[in-house]
Amino acid sequence: MAELLLWEGQAAALTLTALAAGALLRRRERRLVMPLWWVWLLRLLCPLSLPLLTLPNPPAPALSAAGVSPPPAVGGALPLIWLLGAAALLLRSLWRRWRLGRALRFAVREEEGVWCCDALAVPCAVGLFQGRVYIPFRLPEEVRRWAIRHERTHLRRHDPLLLLLTETVCALHWWDPLIWLAAAVLRENMEMACDELTLRFAGGGERRAYFEAMLHFAAPAGPAPCFAATEAERRAAHVVSLRPLSRRAAGGIGAVLILCALPCFITAPPAPVPAGTVRFESETAFARAVCAAAARSDAEALSGMVRYPLTIRREGELVQLEDPKDFLLSYSRIMGAETIADLCAADPEDLFHSWGGVMIGQGGIWFEGSAENGFEIIAINALK
Repeated sequence: MAELLLWEGQAAALTLTALAAGALLRRRERRLVMPLWWVWLLRLLCPLSLPLLTLPNPPAPALSAAGVSPPPAVGGALPLIWLLGAAALLLRSLWRRWRLGRALRFAVREEEGVWCCDALAVPCAVGLFQGRVYIPFRLPEEVRRWAIRHERTHLRRHDPLLLLLTETVCALHWWDPLIWLAAAVLRENMEMACDELTLRFAGGGERRAYFEAMLHFAAPAGPAPCFAATEAERRAAHVVSLRPLSRRAAGGIGAVLILCALPCFITAPPAPVPAGTVRFESETAFARAVCAAAARSDAEALSGMVRYPLTIRREGELVQLEDPKDFLLSYSRIMGAETIADLCAADPEDLFHSWGGVMIGQGGIWFEGSAENGFEIIAINALK
């Protein structure tokens, strides 16, 4: 759980960083922030960090007086709800691409890499590796020329892959409105960056023709992606008000943005494992060791299997032990006869899992796994 929360927290921080960078550089070239969006996609698709996620898990919640804390129904249902939402959005994305593929079946090749299709209302670039440009039939010559240049720019920038990854991220994080907002901003930045590259060496008259061609496709209907007239106006206003930077300044800004994103891939190094600590290969092996140590009253061995601070519940009172010394001093009160008898009778193969940890026997001992220290006891309860 700690790893998942860390991943989500880093993803949210990187999302806000990308949105803030876009707002601060709104009058600069969009190509400056596009590398940051690629980093954003990588972070949301990859839950790993450098080094691997190693933050300690949060303390276990207090258990009931009987030592058994059944998981709430919603907790067990959350993974299923997430899976259903992600599957629905991925299926919707596949359905849209299947519809587009059917619409392009009867396309006619016009020139190298350019195909005409009567079912399209707007041009589109299709393909991750060997892309093609598809345009509607019977376009005015000037509109056709700029449409092909624009879509070829998309292919050079690998924007079809960018869109596919964006759809995947939205499906995996469908419950987060911040992700949907960022995805919408990313798509607009992608189009603006494409406009900038297409018009890099264009004069005033060519720019006017380009934007007239863009408005020709505003808000159409069809299976391919489209855009509204207001979006076309924003893109035109962006290019008109653009203040280009020198190559050195652009490189410096890009490097600063990447450096700002790096902390979202790094976590604290793993805590060193104390000398003599035994690592267990499985939950069953750990449970077996706990039961054996309790049966022979080996307080020293049990104290080394604990995550501190340790939550103790006895006679309705909650107590926390801060270190092994406290555990050893309080051992006779912690490990009562009922708890030891329960552990001796417990079957280490039969463990109860819940959102609060893993229970041995009737709930006298609860433990949990962590990336840095393996399995550790997180709570001990009286069984009266």
